[in-house]
Amino acid sequence: MVEPESYRRSIISNKNFRSSSDTSSSSHSLNVVYKGDYIHNQKYKNPERKQPLVPNRGELPMIHIEDHHPAIIEKDMWDEVQKMRAERQKSMKRVHLGFEKEEVKNEAFTDIFKCGECGRTVGFERCINRKRVQKLDDKTGEIERKKIKKKSSVTLFWRCGYGLQNMLQACDAKQFNQEYLEINFQHLLVEMISNPEFKAYYEKQMDELEISEEELSMEKQLIDRMNELYQKLYEAVDEELNKKGRDSHRIDMLTSKIVAIQEQLKIYTEKREQQQFLQSEMVWFFNSYKLQDLLGKKRIRNFYGFDQTRYGKSLLPSKVLETGLKVEEASFNRELFERLIESGIIYKDGTMVFKLKVGLEWSAPVTYKNYKKLITKRRKLESFLKRLDFLNGPKIKKLMKYCRIPRTSHEMLAFVGDVMTIEHFRTTIINPLVEMDRLKRTIPENIYSHDQKYYTES
Repeated sequence: MVEPESYRRSIISNKNFRSSSDTSSSSHSLNVVYKGDYIHNQKYKNPERKQPLVPNRGELPMIHIEDHHPAIIEKDMWDEVQKMRAERQKSMKRVHLGFEKEEVKNEAFTDIFKCGECGRTVGFERCINRKRVQKLDDKTGEIERKKIKKKSSVTLFWRCGYGLQNMLQACDAKQFNQEYLEINFQHLLVEMISNPEFKAYYEKQMDELEISEEELSMEKQLIDRMNELYQKLYEAVDEELNKKGRDSHRIDMLTSKIVAIQEQLKIYTEKREQQQFLQSEMVWFFNSYKLQDLLGKKRIRNFYGFDQTRYGKSLLPSKVLETGLKVEEASFNRELFERLIESGIIYKDGTMVFKLKVGLEWSAPVTYKNYKKLITKRRKLESFLKRLDFLNGPKIKKLMKYCRIPRTSHEMLAFVGDVMTIEHFRTTIINPLVEMDRLKRTIPENIYSHDQKYYTES
């Protein structure tokens, strides 16, 4: 064994060192012990932790001692194995495709909403759904994208902070998509403009903040009383200034009475200021925003708007979804949100109660169930439009030319070349084309005939 005096030592930078016990590095690196080296203080005893030894993350200086003990493998072989493991790791590396659109946290919601179940702050979480592809060539870095139907996606949601923790008694409140919170705020604005009940509520609050005749009389009496005390205070100060020894007991008594009256008058002042602030903000909002502006660009391409004689019954979705939402596209106005909203409460079913900075509280008649219907409707609509695009695409146009001579469904499927069953081909392509009057049947009186063929007149 090598003597301690002959050890070759080098101080390891805590900033750049990663322990071999780390899961992130152990997959592609061997411990230096195999080649006869030793790292001092790689683990240490932390009295604040229950474990006997914990990995050193830079808390203590580490020393790399070379030739500490007889090596199990030669250093050249150890280096070669390291290179082989690194190359293998590189070849197995998967490349993540980019996101379809940039998704970021809405900072305006931070520390604003509380959970309606337990009262804790609603926090932010992000769920990433990564679509991976194998890297074909390490030199060129080319990626085979044909195997991936969609790019990576990210879902942003907000949930009760207690429910995010792994506890036995965690809150069972649901997580809500960030877009739902934005759409709910849009519905709140629509309610504030279009709902007569909100305007009645606003007028009632204005009446409650109005100073009554009795309060005006009380305020006048307090002002008169305060002026009398001020006069007495001036006289007391003049008397005390002419004396050699000052007795401030009377001055303190008068001052405390004046302060008490000022506190009472402050109530009326705050009431006037609150009424003025409420009126100015609501007038500004009603004058600045119109209902059509808040509704935004609602999807007008609904399922009722398509002509069945042109597009075919088999192409239309089996069920038309009514989401119950007036706003189906989030056009979130952060500046408006920060100006109007002070806080909010989110309940288990997705009902949101907003507290406005002007002192009003209101909620939109929207639940998370409505939002889920919207998501389903979007998917159906996107699928519907994709099928329309396919039936109007170049592949179907070639099929139409091919069917100038009557063809069987099997011949048409072979010509298209898609891997699908004949029944699926009839349902998704042949039947819609026939209903759209782009294909004709040779035996229309018996559509299930084995001798059935299809042709086009154009």
